[in-house]
Amino acid sequence: LYDVLRFASTINSTVNIVNLNVEKNDASVSIEGPKYILSGLENAYYVKVESVGDVSYTVQINLDGKKYSEFTSKGDHVELINIALKSGYHKLEAKLMTKDYNLENNIYYQSLNVLDKPKVLYVSSGAGTPIKKIFSNIYDLTSQTTIPNNLNPYFGIILDNLPSGMLEKHTEQF
Repeated sequence: LYDVLRFASTINSTVNIVNLNVEKNDASVSIEGPKYILSGLENAYYVKVESVGDVSYTVQINLDGKKYSEFTSKGDHVELINIALKSGYHKLEAKLMTKDYNLENNIYYQSLNVLDKPKVLYVSSGAGTPIKKIFSNIYDLTSQTTIPNNLNPYFGIILDNLPSGMLEKHTEQF
């Protein structure tokens, strides 16, 4: 602040300082996290409470109308919750329970669209590699040792350690 005031005086400017006093205590709640997630995978959501003044509160987190979690705090706070869901639409709700000035910002809703894991073909000439285990957690993985003629059922294809000759009949040259 001192440097700013010194600079302002060198350019002949005026600096005004405003001291705001809290008239009424208030808090608000929100949820930050993805709206589209994959079935069965754990996702992080942050329940964020921002407050002005001296506000103590309890936040109840509901998932599809049922109590999922709850925490009590005072002042600004961020709570991490991890959720893994099955496919379909779900409703996440954070409900701020306190006596404050503005009641309209005490409930926050977030809709979640949980998608099925994409079907992916994993083709490898040898035994499973560590990367296969990683992909099997993320995708609906079908493992084969050769590339089938019909690739339409698959969203993607992972080729792991295959000889180039195996790919020739499935690719085009430009």
